Amino acid sequence: RFKLTGTEEKRKARIEAQLHMDFVVSLYYEQLEGGRYFLHEHPWAASSWVLNSVEAMLRVPGVRRVRWDQCQYGARSAEDGLPVKKPTTMQAMGLKLVHTTATCTGDDKCESHTSLQGSIAGSSINRTAVSAVYCWGYCASLCQDIAMHLSFDQSRDIEAKLFIEIGRAHV
Repeated sequence: RFKLTGTEEKRKARIEAQLHMDFVVSLYYEQLEGGRYFLHEHPWAASSWVLNSVEAMLRVPGVRRVRWDQCQYGARSAEDGLPVKKPTTMQAMGLKLVHTTATCTGDDKCESHTSLQGSIAGSSINRTAVSAVYCWGYCASLCQDIAMHLSFDQSRDIEAKLFIEIGRAHV
């Protein structure tokens, strides 16, 4: 097997990523055909948002895309304690995202943000990788949205109560 150059490796990685996303989107269509829902998350600036298969999902009636900033839900850097903005996007079908759409306005809640570029000082730990873990504030807000959705469906009352309790426990 021959060694790929940097450009060839990037091209191959892009093709693999597109095939992966096309497969994931096919699973979303299966969810919809079965009367179920989906929730897809990626960083706001991710190249996947402009893929044809992902864009096509937006044309499906009921599919919405929302952007939110993690700092609005309490995301902080373990390194310096500053807010982590990390703009993030959700694309969902069947879920009305109400509590999970706050974006940063630069007010006194977070006048400045920490950088996610590079590694944590004195280590090889990537800051972006660490920020991939959601903070509890966002998880609680998402649980509220899911509980609100489930409460509209009487057959899902038990699940709705579970999500309400999870959300309350971590706020």
